[in-house]
Amino acid sequence: MRDMVVWVPDWPVHCLVVDLPPGGVGAVVYADRIEVASAAARRVGVRSGMSVREATFLCPDLLCLPRDPDREARAFSAVIDAFDSVAAGVQCMRPGLARCRVRGPARWYGSEEAAASALVSAIEEAVGVECFVGIADGPVASVKAAREGRIVPSAETQSFLGRISLCEALSSIPPAMADRASEAVELLRGLGIRTCADFLGLGRGRVCERFGDVGEALWILASGGDGNLAPTDRIQPDIAVECSIDAGGESIDTMMVPIVRLARDLALQLAQGGLVSQTLRIDVEDAGGGQRTRTWSGCDLWAPDDVALRVRWTLAGWTSGVDGPSGAVASIRVTACDPWEGQGATALWGRGDRERDVSRSVVRIQGMAGPDALLVPRVQGGYDPRSRVVMARWGSEPRLRSCEGAWEGRIAQPPATLFDEPVRVRIVGESGVFDDVRVDHRGALSAVPAYFIDPHDTKRSTSRRGRCVAITRVEGPWPVGGRWWAKERPRAYMRVLLEDGRDVLLVWQGGEWAMEGLTQ
Repeated sequence: MRDMVVWVPDWPVHCLVVDLPPGGVGAVVYADRIEVASAAARRVGVRSGMSVREATFLCPDLLCLPRDPDREARAFSAVIDAFDSVAAGVQCMRPGLARCRVRGPARWYGSEEAAASALVSAIEEAVGVECFVGIADGPVASVKAAREGRIVPSAETQSFLGRISLCEALSSIPPAMADRASEAVELLRGLGIRTCADFLGLGRGRVCERFGDVGEALWILASGGDGNLAPTDRIQPDIAVECSIDAGGESIDTMMVPIVRLARDLALQLAQGGLVSQTLRIDVEDAGGGQRTRTWSGCDLWAPDDVALRVRWTLAGWTSGVDGPSGAVASIRVTACDPWEGQGATALWGRGDRERDVSRSVVRIQGMAGPDALLVPRVQGGYDPRSRVVMARWGSEPRLRSCEGAWEGRIAQPPATLFDEPVRVRIVGESGVFDDVRVDHRGALSAVPAYFIDPHDTKRSTSRRGRCVAITRVEGPWPVGGRWWAKERPRAYMRVLLEDGRDVLLVWQGGEWAMEGLTQ
């Protein structure tokens, strides 16, 4: 099925117009880093990932505001309303991205090109923001086409999909298998399978045999199939839950208790029936008979908090619009559309809720103790095991060196433990303890390493020279020229397997050996 997708670039920044002064420049920040910058801010050098201090130095008038999903969803409601005026069956994927089937609008306006032009004009007239429209077969190709602002004919779908990264298909995977799909894609990346063309080249049978239902889902999406993976031979009726708002219908905050209860009832009915769904329809009615309907795709309907959040966004968009409710909200109805038999992504005992609570707690800790209070390791390309590990702020996306390429001294499998400071040791040959093995300027060994001597391990040694252990296998050495501009000295790495089972990473630097890392 062909989809028409509308994408508003930098939507989190477009939402700032309600808080920005006329002609002002703004940016959305997270964990003291620029997440998205407005076009005016980018013109003066502000970029994503930049620290707030650096950004405000480049642009003193920059208004930095935190990410506000409520504001984004509320403002995007106007875009969906404009989309509804052009096409039927519009589904909001997330604030800034929406889609519908293109068949109806194309027949009404005469062609797909005319439908896309009408949609751009409607959004620009109603909201005044720049948007891009893409049309293609399947959700993966259509979203990519929207980002490029083009229409992909059905005959060119396969060639267009072939160059798309397989990671881009993850956004269209049902939430129930999102975690397993991410693991599968990461495994495939390690095997050199990066694009949809690479993935399809494996063959459908092999993919399904290795990855099961996850492989089947990825195959359908990578080949231009529809994102609705429900089996067509077992159609289940929609599951709907409705509640009446007796009091407090004038305020969204006062309605959140019945809304959460409504979301939990929907999740419970899905769980009891062993059903899953990734499409949520929300119907709201006010006391004056006014109605608002909004459809969200890619939802985890087993997660009550996610459902309640989308109900909140729908209400916020309706109440803030020009054609708002004529009175207090009287009833709310949530519907799980096109459910099928399967297992939900959210654990019944609330594992997903705890993960979200952890993220919220981290943000609060950073606010009290500073952005550098919580650091997490990130792996990048480097000349040695130490330079490959970067401690980054929680929630930030640091600029990492690519792991691709032939790095000097590259270690295939880094050691499990890296010492804070390398431990000086000796490597000797067959001749005995006086035959020290050295590395010359060409990176060659002076003799075959035979014994490993740790001068610091004197408790288990029979001499004062330290413990002597035979070497059973040698890998390397791998010379590293050193970055002269960083005042690094040339060195060489070597990996040895000892008789007692220890796997030791050694570094030759300054005319001596040192133990850099260890795996036991």
